[in-house]
Amino acid sequence: MVIGCYGYMFCISNYFLVFTKFDFVFLFCLPSEKMIPVQESSACEDLTISTTASPGKGVTCVDGKPSYNELGISLEKPKKLDMAIRGARLRTFARFPAGHPLTADDLSEAGFYYAGNEDCTRCFFCGGGLKNWDQTDNPTVEHARWFPKCGYIRQFKGQDFVDAVQALSTRYDKITYKMVTDFMGMLAPAFQLNDRKDCDPAIKALIELGYDARSVLQAAEELITENDSALSSDIILDRIQHHCCNKRQISQVGLPDNYKSNTEESIQDVKKNNKEMRQLATCKICLDNRIAAVFLPCSHFVSCLDCAMALRQCPVCRSTIKGTVRAFMS
Repeated sequence: MVIGCYGYMFCISNYFLVFTKFDFVFLFCLPSEKMIPVQESSACEDLTISTTASPGKGVTCVDGKPSYNELGISLEKPKKLDMAIRGARLRTFARFPAGHPLTADDLSEAGFYYAGNEDCTRCFFCGGGLKNWDQTDNPTVEHARWFPKCGYIRQFKGQDFVDAVQALSTRYDKITYKMVTDFMGMLAPAFQLNDRKDCDPAIKALIELGYDARSVLQAAEELITENDSALSSDIILDRIQHHCCNKRQISQVGLPDNYKSNTEESIQDVKKNNKEMRQLATCKICLDNRIAAVFLPCSHFVSCLDCAMALRQCPVCRSTIKGTVRAFMS
């Protein structure tokens, strides 16, 4: 994989390789065994964190107060505002090399758009470029690995994820997504729960209706692992009933005749509540993704992370957005 970003320098064999907008410039240096990124200037010129800070870490103020970065507040703006929406990035892959091992969906979700040359891609937010992708590369992991200060990847996956990737990159050349979640250990289940299961309307509806929370979460976890698609209350219920089939058959002995009808009514109530909660949790801009960003200073919570990156004014009060915070609906 070749890594490029304006203002970046890499050491390859006997040369320093400077990646510029127009061409590569070679300078003599001491031998090096592998490509090493050396940052001359910040990949994002308008970053609010210091370029001398450790990768992905925020800077603590002089008076001891935490920085915006440490509080999860992003004040940064994307380099390519017209590529902030995932659909726009996805359309750039129409001319992407056919038969490439990585999909346009995965690359665009990780924040990349096609730069138009070979398989070169760039992040819409920080401007970081990656090319010569391998089949084993995970776009999200590689984004966090080479550009840990990118505001998008930190908001999209969380600082714990970026820190885990950075720690693994000191020991391994190839990093898989599973390696990252395994390395995160106890943080990984909490991260995944907050990111997906705990805020899913289907799960919340089932738990609020009295279904065992552990059984619901276990069924949801299995469904996400098998097929990372949208959850629904009836699918989760089917999985729970599948697990408890034998127990249910035993417990049904002696149950009243209206048990089946009551169960069906309960499922219908779940579906109705699920639909209402999904409407409340859906981004009011794209009407597709889940709400995930709080605008500052107005504090309105109406947009997904993708749409929030493309906005300059709050769609509710029209005030200027000075920062965003990733949030989870509970």
